[in-house]
Amino acid sequence: MNYERRGAPTLKTQSDWSATNLTRTWSGPIVSAKRLFGQLFTPDARCLRGDYWWFTLEVTILALIVDLGLLLSPVSWGTWPWTIVLIVPLFGWLIATIQRLHDVGHTGFYLVWLLVPIFGWILVIRQLARPATYAPTPTKKRSSSLALIALIVVLISPINQALTWQQAWLKVADNVLAHGGKSKVTVQTPTLTFSELKLADDTIRIRQQADYPVTVNKTSAHTRVAVSKVTIYQTAKTYGKDVLSDHDKRFNGVIEIAVKITAKQPLEMYPTQGVLTTDQGTKVTADIINSALLDGKYRKNQTKQGNLVFLLPKLTDVRSFKTLKLVWDMWSSADTANSFEQKLTIPLTK
Repeated sequence: MNYERRGAPTLKTQSDWSATNLTRTWSGPIVSAKRLFGQLFTPDARCLRGDYWWFTLEVTILALIVDLGLLLSPVSWGTWPWTIVLIVPLFGWLIATIQRLHDVGHTGFYLVWLLVPIFGWILVIRQLARPATYAPTPTKKRSSSLALIALIVVLISPINQALTWQQAWLKVADNVLAHGGKSKVTVQTPTLTFSELKLADDTIRIRQQADYPVTVNKTSAHTRVAVSKVTIYQTAKTYGKDVLSDHDKRFNGVIEIAVKITAKQPLEMYPTQGVLTTDQGTKVTADIINSALLDGKYRKNQTKQGNLVFLLPKLTDVRSFKTLKLVWDMWSSADTANSFEQKLTIPLTK
């Protein structure tokens, strides 16, 4: 009888068994999160299909909660804090995505297909939905770490910008009706934003901004004046002649008032020479270059509209104002010897 000589059977090593990972067969919302956060800083690991989709659902729900909080909040500051809130689960989700690709035999650089619209997206989703096949070589794992770093660097800026667009709005109306020469006023709570302001040819970086959609309509024997909006800015630093050559004082606050003036008779007026008084006692005149549209002579029934811009030497909080008072002189074209005042009281909060 002839016997065929055969070699001893080959046993899998521990690393081979860890690649197959037969023990991790059950997934759930809590178990999946614990597993993935447990290997958060090991992008060369693998992620089961069930773990990945559970974790994707959890990150999506968290993002919706944060977005809803931004939408319902009455104010919204710079968006970096919200980016930090999301960056940890996003970081975990990116690692989980790369680990899921490991589980089907790809490295993180397979995500480059996402740059190809439609076809690339379908291709990546198809791979993420496949069952496990085999783990990559250590060289490919190191490539996945580089892919993770590249993804984070590329995504942080768009995420922060997207959150910036999500400005918080809480509209609360308050109508005050008066008669005669008194004002009809509508006040809403301000909205804080983060932006830049263009003054003449210069761009001012804004740290804090409050928009007050206030409606003030005042009728007198000489004019009809309407104020539709007041915007208060706190600049990112103290500015001076470096941005506005005609302005010899330093400032870190700007008040912008949208004004519409209709003359009932021939008039001459210069609102830029008027005085704005805050409820904190600060008195300033308008910046001429950015406010000159309202100055000059008016024909009967002529209307001019524009912004009056006031530069504040010191501002700590854009929400600290309750009332603004604006006064300027005007003259009748038929009698320039006699002047009379235009007075406006602008409430900014209830």
